This record gives sequence, C-alpha cells and structure tokens, in this order.
Amino acid sequence: MKGNILARAQRLWCDRNSKYRKFNYDPYPNDEKRRTKCPKRVRPEDWERFFEFQRETRVIACRERGKAVRMAMKRPHTSTRRGSRRIAERLRKKNPKVPVFRTDVYLATHTRADGSSLTPEPDVELEKIRNICIAEPETVSLDIDSDLVAQVCSKDTKGRTRAYGLNVSREEVLSSYHFRDQLLQEKIVRLTLKEDLVHVRDKLTTMDEKFSSLQATSGSAIFNVVVLVLLLDLIIIRTPFSYLILFTRTDLCYGDFENG
Repeated sequence: MKGNILARAQRLWCDRNSKYRKFNYDPYPNDEKRRTKCPKRVRPEDWERFFEFQRETRVIACRERGKAVRMAMKRPHTSTRRGSRRIAERLRKKNPKVPVFRTDVYLATHTRADGSSLTPEPDVELEKIRNICIAEPETVSLDIDSDLVAQVCSKDTKGRTRAYGLNVSREEVLSSYHFRDQLLQEKIVRLTLKEDLVHVRDKLTTMDEKFSSLQATSGSAIFNVVVLVLLLDLIIIRTPFSYLILFTRTDLCYGDFENG
C-alpha cells in the first residue's frame, strides 16, 4: 500500500512538472520571459524554486537523456500521457458488453486515428496482428503468454507487461483472469437489467396514456378488461394459464357489464 501511494504521488508530481514545462517554460526562448510566466494558482516563491530547479545541470542532462530514449524507441505509443489504462477504459465505455482484450488496447495505443503508427517499423507488426485478428479471431482472447501481442512482439520480459500500464507484472495479470471474467459477467447482467427496466418503464408510460384516454370514454367494466389485457401483454412469457385467467376475467367483467 505504501509503495502504491508513493508511486502515485511521484506520478502526480511529474505530471504537474511536465505541464508547467510544456506551457510555461519551454515555449519561451530565454530565462527572463520564463521567470515572469508564473501559472495561475501557483505562488511566486514556488515558481521561483521550480525555475531554478529546471536550470540545474543534472535536470537538463536528465531531460536530454529522456529525449534520446524516446527517439530510440522501437514501438512508440500514441496514448500520450493518458496511458494504456485510460485507453482501455475508453474502449470499454464505447461498448460495455464487449470485453476488451490486450490486443485491442495494444493496437489503440500504438496507432493514430487513421490507423498508422508514428514510425514505419511497427507498421509490419501491427498489420500482422490485424491480419491474424481477421483470420483467427479466437486468438484475441488468449492469455498474455499466447495472445497476438506475444506471438508477434515476443513475450513480456520480467517486470513489465505490455498494454497494462505501470507496475503490473505478468503474474498479477495471469492470476486475475478468473476474477475479471466474473466481474465482466456481473457487469453484463447489470446492464441487461437496466435496459429491461427502461423498456418496462416505457411500456408503463404508454399504458398510463391509454388508461387515461379509456377512462374518459369507457365504462368501468370494459376498462378493467382492457387493463387486464395490457398487463398480461406486459408479461414476457405467456402461458396457457395466463390466457385462461384472461378469458375468465373477461367473462366476469362482461357479465357484470350486462347485469349493470
């Protein structure tokens, strides 16, 4: 728990520093303008410390090494600072009833909106993954040791798992498959129940409108018959017993109507 909290605090700190460098430090050519571009909701003394920190030699060297590493990446991603977890969540929101596998997330985080990659080298691998998905769609749902990403890009090395974000090991992913399937099934059942509830509410609204119009134009006995017919129509599974009740109730109401 403590390690996760510290890792999250470090990511938040790095994200905020990256935002300040991108919008308030790097766009300006000299230190004089940079010193005056203090962001909103930041105290001047804090901005002064940030400014001096960015001018340190070790920080400049670290940023240069980071740029060189990013330029040398063989498979650059297109998820920017959102990460693979947020991309996976977006894919789930598009169609909640369809499971999202690692292959889907990998393709989404390594291609642009038009389907191309940042560099020409990964195009061959991505095209191969797409072709296998079309020819053998059942391979998409395999575990991380046998899915398309592992077949085309080799298995994950120790300490990292592609398309699963930071601090996620291979053992954690493999041990959570059973629980993820259970959660997915429960989610599908819950969404189905919500859709059925909306459908029933719409039917009840329509029935209320019909009842209001019938009450003004029909007698009470005929109105009861119509109510019973509409209620039985609401039942999803109609049985012979339901029809027997319908005919019996109709005869009784009709006899009351004749006698009344």
